[in-house]
Amino acid sequence: MSKHIPGIRSVIGIGIFVLLFIVGNGCSPNSSHVRPSYRSAEPQKKVATPFKEDDKKTNQDIEQGELKRVVDSYKGVRYRPGGTTIRGMDCSGFVWKVFSTLGRIEIPRTSSAELYKMGRSVPLSKARLGDLVFFKRRGRIFHVGIYMGNNMFAHASSKQGIIYTSLDSDYFKRRFVGVRRIY
Repeated sequence: MSKHIPGIRSVIGIGIFVLLFIVGNGCSPNSSHVRPSYRSAEPQKKVATPFKEDDKKTNQDIEQGELKRVVDSYKGVRYRPGGTTIRGMDCSGFVWKVFSTLGRIEIPRTSSAELYKMGRSVPLSKARLGDLVFFKRRGRIFHVGIYMGNNMFAHASSKQGIIYTSLDSDYFKRRFVGVRRIY
């Protein structure tokens, strides 16, 4: 006969909460931890590394129609902290998934704050399709999206899922930090 250990459900519940809190901090202002990288063995992918001044890479690898098609295929997917699938994505998971799907550049699966350290800074006036746009709250990078042209960006909204938003919207205009080119 089995006996119940008093409080076992409480201990399991607390353990699950702690695990979800550690893993699922997604696009929160405190999400400076690095999630594991999911790298494929495909040799034709470029690996994004900190951009060197003498590096002459351009965005010709990313065609407008191709990027839009991939982003649109995820439009409406709900927000899910730590997510990278059609069941749910957070902001950095969405960026990782789009570039992974495009298959031409590999970026690590990490937080928005860590992505901000990659590539090189680009003025908003020079932003190109596929550049990453970053936002700050309370002094910390908390959100990332993909620049889609015409002052619009695609991102994972915690309330609406994957959507397009204008950089001129009051909320994002006040929190805009900059544009980074990682390819």
